[in-house]
This record gives sequence, structure tokens and C-alpha cells, in this order.
Amino acid sequence: MNTSIMKSHVNDPLRDDQIRRAAEHVLGSARDAVVRFFDTGAEWQGRAMERRHLMELDTRLLRDAGLTQADAAAEYAKPFWRS
Repeated sequence: MNTSIMKSHVNDPLRDDQIRRAAEHVLGSARDAVVRFFDTGAEWQGRAMERRHLMELDTRLLRDAGLTQADAAAEYAKPFWRS
């Protein structure tokens, strides 16, 4: 292989900058994906906890919220990922 071609890329600041920007983009995208993953998990956990608490309310409190026992049971029966 031609050594002059290989040497031209060794100390190329423009190429180094392009690589750095590409790496920052990839790392930023990965970080955003991890944050979304944990945000979604927290949302699902909160939704499941709210539904458990809803089932603990007595008829009077449910009526104050405009709900029936059947409404509460239907909400509780939903999967945690469904709003």
C-alpha cells in the first residue's frame, strides 16, 4: 500500500474532528435511548402503583371521584403499559 496515502490520514485535524463529532452523535443517541428507557419504566411503575391505590379506595371515595367499583376494577385490569 502507498505509505503517502496512509500518512495523510495520521495527523489530519479535519478527519479527527469528523470522527469526534460522529462519536459524540452516537454517544448522545445512546444516552437519549437510555434516558427514554428509564423514563418509560418509571411511567409504567407509577401507572401500576396508581391502579393499585385506586383499588384500595372505598365506595365513598370512588363516588367522590365520579367512579364506581366496576370502573376501578376495569382500570386495574389494564396492562401497565396501556394508559
